[in-house]
Amino acid sequence: MLGKHGTVKISLFIIVFFVSLSFGRDELLNSSFIPFNAVIYSSALSRDGASVLINPANLAKLDRINMLFTSGDSLNLEYFSVASTFSYVGGLALGFYDLRAINKQGLFLGWGKELTGYLAVGLTLKTASTGAFRFDRDFWGDVGLLFYPNATLWDVLDAPAIDNRLYLSLVLQNVGVANDLTIGETMQLRSGIGYDFKEIWTTFFFEKLFLGNNAPFVMGVEITPAPLPLISLRFSYDLQNIRLGMALNGEDFSANFSYIPVSGEFHVSVNAYFEKSRADKASDLVEKGLQSYNEAKILGKQNDDDAFDTYKKARSLFNLALFYDSENTKASYYRNIVDRRLD
Repeated sequence: MLGKHGTVKISLFIIVFFVSLSFGRDELLNSSFIPFNAVIYSSALSRDGASVLINPANLAKLDRINMLFTSGDSLNLEYFSVASTFSYVGGLALGFYDLRAINKQGLFLGWGKELTGYLAVGLTLKTASTGAFRFDRDFWGDVGLLFYPNATLWDVLDAPAIDNRLYLSLVLQNVGVANDLTIGETMQLRSGIGYDFKEIWTTFFFEKLFLGNNAPFVMGVEITPAPLPLISLRFSYDLQNIRLGMALNGEDFSANFSYIPVSGEFHVSVNAYFEKSRADKASDLVEKGLQSYNEAKILGKQNDDDAFDTYKKARSLFNLALFYDSENTKASYYRNIVDRRLD
């Protein structure tokens, strides 16, 4: 198990590993062709497949299998991604983008995983060329961190105003090899803060950019009224633009819209969601773990040697439940009981 200092050292090593620089037009960095990212330009808050371009560490927070399509004014397919969470591996996303107006296409692959109960790390690899499946132009990588203080770090952080409401991010983007500056990307170091103010149904964010020619900061809000959860309203501002957006939310889909008045850019996306949520998966695993746990107790009373292996099976199920939902107190409680029995 990694200690707190070991986790920090590994995270810093990953960031330092990327040491080269490239410059260009920054379509991927700006991500304005993805409606959610265009308005909620936050490396602390993205939660779907588009996280791969903003902060791959957020892929660790994927809730369900996610399929994302985006389009612009011409209704051409500009972006497609599929993202899902895999047991113990973390969140993975892959897909392509096709920005026909500037003849820029490419592929991407992203990964994000929770290292501790309060810190996630992520990596993205991207290509750019004049064809999505050509690999003779540019290659870039992103590395990101997401920090969400809670009681697993320090008991005092169990306070309702802090616990899993505050998100802090640090991302190094677009570092790699640039062979064609006309389709290139600028390296960027960005940091963000997001806060979920549940009492007024609003999420706030502030994003600071440190490199390149982009706006130095972006700030904004997303409002999803509890009496009307089918609608989300979004607004953000930087020194150059006002950005407007909204979403229509369903149980298994969402439609997102964004508009930037200064440039006249309009984009729409459709998100489709599949399978059970992480919380539902965790609940199912806890029930299976309890079955194994009760079976192991019976075998133990009979002095059956299989009791030990059955307890180990129960522990694996409780651990997997906590992977999907670290806040599942039932899984944590019984996992600790099984650990004591196996000691």
